Amino acid sequence: MELPPRERSLRILAGALAAAAGAGHGILGAVNLIPGESTAGPLFLAIGTGYFAFAALVLLRKTLFDPLLMFYALALILAYAASRDGQPVEPIGLAIKGIEAALFLTLLMILRSPRAAERNNSGRDA
Repeated sequence: MELPPRERSLRILAGALAAAAGAGHGILGAVNLIPGESTAGPLFLAIGTGYFAFAALVLLRKTLFDPLLMFYALALILAYAASRDGQPVEPIGLAIKGIEAALFLTLLMILRSPRAAERNNSGRDA
């Protein structure tokens, strides 16, 4: 079934934002780029991998995972904010958090679309 143009555009945007967040976390997982903060290692690589998986699911229209991706992005934004007590706020982290916030808002627009409301009311998943 063909998606309405607005939802198709929002899904492409959400997929691109999730991939960008995945790339940012993957790079941080591979190399310590932030002075005084160790990011290289499996945690940031796993976060990046999760974002790439969610990007694929969004683009494949697996709508069941849209709320999970919203939670994932929001949880990582809040984790970053909580970790700043002992760490400086730096441009790389802020850029990635901006991408995650844009992803959250894009998914919110998808979930609030008329088609999503119809899908939720009918109990079916596209």
